[in-house]
Amino acid sequence: MSNDKVMVDTGRVALQRGPIVFCAEWAGNSDGKVRGLTLRHGQPLAASYAPIWLNGVEIIKGRALNADKTERDFTAIPYYYAWANRGNGELAVRLRRE
Repeated sequence: MSNDKVMVDTGRVALQRGPIVFCAEWAGNSDGKVRGLTLRHGQPLAASYAPIWLNGVEIIKGRALNADKTERDFTAIPYYYAWANRGNGELAVRLRRE
């Protein structure tokens, strides 16, 4: 959870595995839209190794709600070193929390 004084991040969370913060990036998500994703309470997330992405990288997969409240799969990649390597598009580090 973010600091309560950062109003723009109220109700948002970041995905973290060990010291690595993850982000949802347009290129790894089917419709390219990630800014409106909402994580549902209790929805499981799974980490795995993806050898075909960026010469191998740890990813997090799960299900989330789109802005229109339909459920969909999403993938998150390491933020600090893996994002913005596959072109321009949407990026979300802090995701809404239901």
